Amino acid sequence: MNNWWQNLNLTPQERKFVIGVAIVFALVLNFLFIWPQFSKWKPVLVELDEKQTVLNKHQKTIDELPKLREQLSNLETNSASVMVSGDAKTHFRRTVENLAQQHRFYWDSMSQPNVNQNSTNKYFQEITMRVNFKDTEEKNLVNFMYKLSDGNSSIRVRDFDFTPNNPPMLLQGYLTLVANYEMETPTRPAGSTSTPLNAKTP
Repeated sequence: MNNWWQNLNLTPQERKFVIGVAIVFALVLNFLFIWPQFSKWKPVLVELDEKQTVLNKHQKTIDELPKLREQLSNLETNSASVMVSGDAKTHFRRTVENLAQQHRFYWDSMSQPNVNQNSTNKYFQEITMRVNFKDTEEKNLVNFMYKLSDGNSSIRVRDFDFTPNNPPMLLQGYLTLVANYEMETPTRPAGSTSTPLNAKTP
């Protein structure tokens, strides 16, 4: 590099001129092609920050998957764990009435519990019931809804709507409740016997 520079046989003034031209040329190139890109840097940083936030949320969800799977398994077990003898509809309505009384949930009317004939589960029957309420405080409504699914209860809220009542601190509206009950096994007629699979026919 030094030999090439010396072979030019430039005077000190000419060398200064060449260096100055090179510096100006470099500045022009930066001004035309590099500096305009700086305006795009901030949006890139903003987008990068947004994607990092989304990534952190997804990673948090992934980290919680084992816990969520365990909770889902418990919920599925609890939702199918209610076994009652007798009339499931009566049990459903009585359970709701008792919880409403305990938590001062003032219901106005309850529809007759209805069995969902379109349920695809052959072991459990789904029963729905609509509850209209009025003059209910917010905290009592929340406590009632929370206790519906507490413990091993299979009752859950499928539909829910409310509006302020008079006075405005009270609420009125309706709840559509759903419960799953184990289907009763048909009782075998008295005197009937089952034939073992390995029994021989005469």
